[in-house]
Amino acid sequence: MGLLAWLLPDEAIVLVLVAIGFAVMVGARKAASALSILFFSIVAAPLLLPFIDLVVDAMPFWLLLIAGAWLVLVLARGLLGLAVGRQASNEVIGHVVGTGIVAAIRLLFLPLRLVFRGRR
Repeated sequence: MGLLAWLLPDEAIVLVLVAIGFAVMVGARKAASALSILFFSIVAAPLLLPFIDLVVDAMPFWLLLIAGAWLVLVLARGLLGLAVGRQASNEVIGHVVGTGIVAAIRLLFLPLRLVFRGRR
């Protein structure tokens, strides 16, 4: 739910406050705590954006690629969790990460394979 705060516009703060109030009135404690975390992340986002911008500007490109891949995996996991369930989405993300690790290892040994293929 923390990722949702970055996607919501600033005008949604009032709606989140109303949703927190309704959740407290109904007695849904988990929903109220999740919505309050969402509200605080919406409020904290404008305060933290300058610092996040400085950190991102100081990061090297390869680290930005890793952070971007992580963000894509988190978003895919969330969307798959909504569609097919949390356990199935964990299996899919685990398979994708495993395939990526195998591909990275094969890419590391590609120069050696090319050298030894030429010797035959």
